[in-house]
Amino acid sequence: MKIKLGILILFLISLLILSGCKADQQNGETGATVDSSTGYPPPEIPIPEVSPPGYPAPGSDTSPSTGPVRENASAMNIEVLSITPNEKNAEDVILHVKVNSSVPTNGLDEFNSNLIGQEIDIHLNVADTANLAVGNILSLTVSYRGDEWGGGYYGTGITFES
Repeated sequence: MKIKLGILILFLISLLILSGCKADQQNGETGATVDSSTGYPPPEIPIPEVSPPGYPAPGSDTSPSTGPVRENASAMNIEVLSITPNEKNAEDVILHVKVNSSVPTNGLDEFNSNLIGQEIDIHLNVADTANLAVGNILSLTVSYRGDEWGGGYYGTGITFES
C-alpha cells in the first residue's frame, strides 16, 4: 500500500510540474516567451555579429584613425636596391632598400632599431622620386603606418647623399 501511494504522489507531482511548464509556454505567466524552433527563451541581450579575425566588424568604421596610434619616425640613411611601381596605389612607388643607419627624429619613438643592415620596402610619393636611381644613397624620414593586419614603411623628406 505504501508503494502504491508513493507512486501516485510522484505521478501527481510530475503532472503538476509538466502542466506548469506548458502553461508558461502558452500564456507567458513568467513573462518569458519561448522560441518554438528551439524550445528556449530568446536571449535578452542581442548577440552581436562576429567577423573572421583580421577583418573589420560588420558596420564598423574602417578608417585608420579608429585605433590607437603611437607616433613614430626615424631618420634613416639607406641604399636604393630597386624601384618598382606600387600596384595598389598609382601615386606611390616602392623602394627596396638596405638600411645603413637609423636614429629617432623629432622626439618621436624609433619604431625599430633592428632594421640596420636589413632590407625593407619603403613607400614614396611618385613626386619625390625625380632623379632617383638604383644605387643612390639617401637620407629620409621613415615612419611605420599600419597594424598587425597590414602596414608598411613610408618615407618623406628625401636628401640625396650620392
